[in-house]
Amino acid sequence: MLYREMEPGFQHAFAAAIRAYRRGSTPIGCAIMNADGKCVAKGENSIYSDDRAEIINGHHLAHAEINAILKLDRLEHPDVSSYTLYATMEPCALCFGAVVMSYLKHVKYAASDKYSGAVCLNTATPYIKDQNIRISGPFDTLQDIQVALIVHRRLSVGFSSDDQFTRLYSSYSPKGVALGEKLYRDPYFQGMLASCDTAGIIIDYMLSQIDAAELDAAEAL
Repeated sequence: MLYREMEPGFQHAFAAAIRAYRRGSTPIGCAIMNADGKCVAKGENSIYSDDRAEIINGHHLAHAEINAILKLDRLEHPDVSSYTLYATMEPCALCFGAVVMSYLKHVKYAASDKYSGAVCLNTATPYIKDQNIRISGPFDTLQDIQVALIVHRRLSVGFSSDDQFTRLYSSYSPKGVALGEKLYRDPYFQGMLASCDTAGIIIDYMLSQIDAAELDAAEAL
């Protein structure tokens, strides 16, 4: 897989995730696509940044999905039931609740979040069940890329390579964890992440390193 082969919604979402990371926040991105396949809103996690391009920033509610949904002008988009929300990480309870209350009917997410993911809420109450929201995800290779970004950031800000979250990610995305650790030791990737403005180039490099990361991890055992 290459970046250009991803669904456009995931291309936009991962580009937002890369921007979030480069601005000092958690690398999670979101895009909302209309029925014609046009991106009508994008959002990035800005919990740890003061990016004024986002609706909410510097606050624990500044999740990528929330920022994307809030950018949907109700006058311009009176009926979003045919739209699809793309997220690089499984929406949490906050974000899935926002999906339900905004009447979006399709969610696609790249990576599972076994700690705080909340798409299981899709059958939690009669009201939510009546919304008939379709959920698609995770997607294996995209999941590995997203987990690698999360692991890379955690290592970069000083978390251990054997903390509870990394162990949890290893249970369902060992390639992603191995890739994140390999890229953390890769000065070329570090420079690319700091200076390259093209998300596709960064993602393609990550994709090219997945098999090598898996081999390195196997040899380390």
